[in-house]
Amino acid sequence: MTPRERVAARMPEKVPGVFAIRRALRPKARWDTARSWLGGRPSMGDVAWPRREDGVPLHFAAQIDLAELRAVGPYLEIPTHGALAFFIGNPDDHPVRGAVRLVPSSGTVPPTAPPSDMPPLPGPDTLYPNVLPGASSFPMWPLDLTADIDAAPSIPENSYTFGSASRDFRSHLPETAYWDTALRFTAFLDYMRPQSAAQRALAQSSLDDWVAKRRTLLKPNFMTRLKWRFDGLPDDVAATLKRYDGIIKERRTKIATFDKRADAFFDDLAAWTDGRDPTQRLDAAEKQALEGFHTRARTELAVLTGGLISLRDFADLTIREFAVGTDAQVALIPEEERDALNNVYRGPRYGHHQIFGRGVEVQTEYSDHMFDLMLLQLSFDTLTNFYFGDMGNISFWISPEDFAAGRFEAATVESESH
Repeated sequence: MTPRERVAARMPEKVPGVFAIRRALRPKARWDTARSWLGGRPSMGDVAWPRREDGVPLHFAAQIDLAELRAVGPYLEIPTHGALAFFIGNPDDHPVRGAVRLVPSSGTVPPTAPPSDMPPLPGPDTLYPNVLPGASSFPMWPLDLTADIDAAPSIPENSYTFGSASRDFRSHLPETAYWDTALRFTAFLDYMRPQSAAQRALAQSSLDDWVAKRRTLLKPNFMTRLKWRFDGLPDDVAATLKRYDGIIKERRTKIATFDKRADAFFDDLAAWTDGRDPTQRLDAAEKQALEGFHTRARTELAVLTGGLISLRDFADLTIREFAVGTDAQVALIPEEERDALNNVYRGPRYGHHQIFGRGVEVQTEYSDHMFDLMLLQLSFDTLTNFYFGDMGNISFWISPEDFAAGRFEAATVESESH
């Protein structure tokens, strides 16, 4: 029986799935013993870092140790040495690029630094404004592998992804907040500031629309204009004209003074955050000051901050960073949040990070690869910065023939989202 016939005979399940679960936070779980992980750096030895066809390096997404995988699923016909390293391009690209490489077994070679010309990941946008800006790699999360689907957690259906204030319908700062949150708020505005020219152009376009409405209001047909000339403007037209003039004046003033107000705001914010230790807690007065800057940003910089997120979201960014930081940073996470990360949020919102088996089909991906093997499916996961479209996923596929021959570099990648 050929490899393709063996796969076809096991349809629709194909090869049973193995689930990759983000390991619980330290000190509850050891992170330095992980042989499989998401993000961070791969351990590639002499294997060349894959690049797109135009030479741009791909982002490292995951490394799965084959011996660990074989131990979890002894029925799997895979090598017992080496590891598979998975890479993706810009998740916003269509089609998305990707690559798989067979690398030395995890722990046998040191981590491989990314190329110096690695591009940044997509930053905040209108769909996901709370993405960490400026990052060029995904945060490292060690994995535990299991073939037991009941042991593979996912976020409950009535919950939200971590990193969104809507997960608990709160927008204010938590009781325990750190200077890291204030510094992330500052970094977000610094990131958005170069886009102010485009935002100002949109504001100017809106102003032009109001001017055009005013012009149209004062250009009725000939007989109406003649009547207005002798009788004056009707009360309703005069009231509308006054309202239009007020809006136009206000918007012209905001646009004309925006740069001056923005410079003053950023000077004040820089002076307030200068030299602050990100691991120090904000006291009551400092929290109030941060809330004041947030309010100023939403009002004085409205041209710039149309997608400004809540302070609660910035506080969640802090927790996300502390979770993958040092032991001392993990210890700073409030117990309530640590429990949430270790229990509610150890899996993605939809589906799982999964090796083999039948993953989540958002559109037609699984049907399109009916006779292929799913090497890995990575699902939308805010804690790993996996922002794949609208709650989407990225999957790596390989033919049974290439899989049997160990030609993992022949794998293809697909992305789907709602």
